[in-house]
Amino acid sequence: MNAQEEQRARDALKCIDRDLDALDIQIAALQARQRSGASLDQYIRVRDALLTEAQTLLTQLDSASGH
Repeated sequence: MNAQEEQRARDALKCIDRDLDALDIQIAALQARQRSGASLDQYIRVRDALLTEAQTLLTQLDSASGH
């Protein structure tokens, strides 16, 4: 992973972090209102996918730095 790819991965992690914060707020609001389980499940699936993507990026960054 070159420096440019590392920077792109770091930028992607920042975006994922913001998206996760927004999803956590939406999930909490849906849970508080006890809305449709389908909507809540969809938000949780998206959040899980973002967490998986973040873990992949962190693993790549860790490998690139030699840890």
